[in-house]
Amino acid sequence: MARTNKNGSITETWPNGKEYVTGYMLENGYMEYPGLGWTILVRQPVEVAHAPIKELVLFFLVSGLIFVVLFAVLGWFLAGRIASPLKDIASTADRLRVGELVQIPYYKGTSELETLSLSLRKLVSDLTSTESALVEMKEVATRDELTGLANRYALDAYLDEFIQKNKMAIVLYIDLDGFKLINDTLGHNAGDALLVQVAKRLKKSVRENEMVARVGGDEFVVVLPAGKESLDKRGELVGERMISSINKPYALNGEKVSVSCSIGAACWEASSLTTIGETIKTADEALYTAKREGKNRIHIYGY
Repeated sequence: MARTNKNGSITETWPNGKEYVTGYMLENGYMEYPGLGWTILVRQPVEVAHAPIKELVLFFLVSGLIFVVLFAVLGWFLAGRIASPLKDIASTADRLRVGELVQIPYYKGTSELETLSLSLRKLVSDLTSTESALVEMKEVATRDELTGLANRYALDAYLDEFIQKNKMAIVLYIDLDGFKLINDTLGHNAGDALLVQVAKRLKKSVRENEMVARVGGDEFVVVLPAGKESLDKRGELVGERMISSINKPYALNGEKVSVSCSIGAACWEASSLTTIGETIKTADEALYTAKREGKNRIHIYGY
């Protein structure tokens, strides 16, 4: 290649059997001096000539590895700063799901986490407020405004669930004797106050899980599941207890007044063809029998 009058380099094996990187250049003289027409050769063993390149490659490999490790550590650190709060938020959300009263933690420093935590806190607050409002609305819809007892809607819902769990019950239909006279003589405010006191006495006459509902002006329905005694005996015991409680004097407008109550009762059994709604109507009919028999007493249908 050196005889082609060109400049360059080549890797070749010399007569001594070793490889050299050989550079060659045609000597062109200097200024007006034409030179001698020589070709200049320079050689280095391959391992010596390539050593700087190998060192450079090694430098890039080591530098790259160091940068990879540094970025991995930095990424792990940054991911931890984001993942840890997210894990805390998810854990808090799980606790909220099972009913615990906890608040979503608030995180500063990272705009995304700050926005997320604030949004979730507001969402939970709005949902809690909405749930409270719905519960309150449901309570209002199913409670008698004056006495706080269950109303007809609550009674119907209770009966739908009751017949799924119970096979027998006795229903009491209660109406006050002499309520109209108190309304006429002392006024409707006094009548309302009387109904509130009557409701409290009726509630105290039954067990905590038994239904007492106000279904009319001075009319109430009580549903009693079967106990150890027979249905008629259970109805008679509770009915007499209610009559005794209702008969006690009331303080209204600074005066002591008295009322009594009449009670009709009817038994319901799941095995019969009679629905519990029809049983309530039967108890209402038994109530008028009690009134015809002299009031202030209980009449159990069929007994």
